Amino acid sequence: MIHRRCSKPSCQKAAVTTLTMQYSEKTAVLGPLEAAHEPGSYDLCSTHADSFKTPVGWSLRRVSGPQRPVFAQDELLALADAVRRAGRVSTKQPVLRTQRGHLGVVAD
Repeated sequence: MIHRRCSKPSCQKAAVTTLTMQYSEKTAVLGPLEAAHEPGSYDLCSTHADSFKTPVGWSLRRVSGPQRPVFAQDELLALADAVRRAGRVSTKQPVLRTQRGHLGVVAD
């Protein structure tokens, strides 16, 4: 479970949604709370999300549902273990099969 506070000053409520601004499109997007805080985004509680007003000339888009899959801790640990195993460097020296000039064929 993600536990972050609302980005509004002096608000102590738990954040439930993330606000991002797409300046090039003049659009504010209120969506599900992101798994990690991103620079330039704002986490808002339900009170501030419901009362949010866009700047003049901007549109507001509300997105419901999870944007990113939420993984269980055991799934994340299994993924980290798989990445660790894949990143291990082999200590075996490659066997050079043939060589022509500066190019060589190495056995698997």
